[in-house]
Amino acid sequence: MNVLVVEDNVDAAQTIAEVLELEGHRVHVATDGRSGLARARELRPDVILCDLGLPDLDGCEVARRLRADVALRSIRLVALSGYAQPEDRRRAREAGFDAHLAKPVSVAELVAALARDA
Repeated sequence: MNVLVVEDNVDAAQTIAEVLELEGHRVHVATDGRSGLARARELRPDVILCDLGLPDLDGCEVARRLRADVALRSIRLVALSGYAQPEDRRRAREAGFDAHLAKPVSVAELVAALARDA
């Protein structure tokens, strides 16, 4: 599976990428919302794991823009965030996320989130 991780914490992004690569996925990383959108257009990944608290475009805005793009709207979007209160989950769902994982996320949760799409 082709996965894009959009996460501004470089260490966290690399750790997630390494874990998913060990699971056999092709993983790409973007460290902000704008580059995440550009990489999504370039790569057309199967799944995007996106932090909600990004420094330029927040994850909800990234999701809204992806859902507005006919070529990208079918990509599975998974919010990956420390913002995990009911209101945060509602906002993410309304923005277009298919699922929401709370940080810190376990390897099992990551693998399960991707397996749901397989």
